[in-house]
Amino acid sequence: MKHPLFILTGKSGSGKTTISNRLRDDFDWEESVSLTTRDPREGERNGIEYVFLEDDEFSQVELYESVVFNGNKYGTSKKEIDDKTARAPTILVADPLGVDHMREEFPGTVVAIQLIVDDSIRRRRMLGRGDPEDKVEERLSNDARYWDQSSQIQYDGYFRNNMDGPPRLLLLNIVELVGRLSQSYAK
Repeated sequence: MKHPLFILTGKSGSGKTTISNRLRDDFDWEESVSLTTRDPREGERNGIEYVFLEDDEFSQVELYESVVFNGNKYGTSKKEIDDKTARAPTILVADPLGVDHMREEFPGTVVAIQLIVDDSIRRRRMLGRGDPEDKVEERLSNDARYWDQSSQIQYDGYFRNNMDGPPRLLLLNIVELVGRLSQSYAK
């Protein structure tokens, strides 16, 4: 791995995708596109937000890590990570177990950040992007159980993201932390 791998994690509706897109667009970072077997949401494009696959296609891809969440498979392609980290700092949106798996694969070179958001704001964001109310409540409930079970995972930074749209200061703080930790890992 030539460049750092930055993992952004957080509960549903925490702003992971929005912040990842802004880091890609504003700071010229690469963005690893995760694979999933879930159906696309309205406005999502294959290969941009996710690579949407059928179960049989998903099982044929060589993965660094994968997880089943809310009945759908999610995973990180080995080729995708290897190609992108060879070119530039790379963002990966992953769940807490993905953080652990990637740290095992790349000891001392992964920077992991957790986004923290109030449940009321997460609910509003998920409803605002068109998620059905019953699915929002299910995700909030599943997140509570899942994140309690993975609370032992350590992150390099914790950032509160309760604003609509990522504030520039939050992005700059993330970039500074990743840069500082990446340099210390390289020593």
